[in-house]
Amino acid sequence: MDLDLALRLDKPASPTDDSTPEYKAVHEKWERSNRMGLMIVKDTIPETFRGGEEINDLKEFLVEMDLRFARSDEAEISMLLHRFSTMSQLKSSYNTQKEQWSLNELIAYCVQEEERMKQQKTESAHLAYTSKGQGKRKKSEPVKDDAAKGPT
Repeated sequence: MDLDLALRLDKPASPTDDSTPEYKAVHEKWERSNRMGLMIVKDTIPETFRGGEEINDLKEFLVEMDLRFARSDEAEISMLLHRFSTMSQLKSSYNTQKEQWSLNELIAYCVQEEERMKQQKTESAHLAYTSKGQGKRKKSEPVKDDAAKGPT
């Protein structure tokens, strides 16, 4: 089954009465591929992200999603630079002599720095323990209430 047929081929024109059986079969395969692809893609994208408009062509739907969620490289670089600038100085020796980093290099440096910071972070847990017999008064002992007596 050619599930990607609707992505590989442009939508064929609707068959007419004069169309050959082969053309009708190709059109039917394309329609099935388009429907199946739309069902799969729409099932994986939450409805709130898809919007209310009904697009019945898989390629058009994917283009619309791409436009809706396109990220600006400049905005992403700005966000990463801000995040990077708030981190402590790099302790590892990076090749930082370049004047410009690509986005992938910058992301790699940030990930390495985060991992280094996670490894250096010391974690501690405090344990409070009471044995069974401690903390309970014996019934035969009177309670001493020195505070009720007042100053002596």
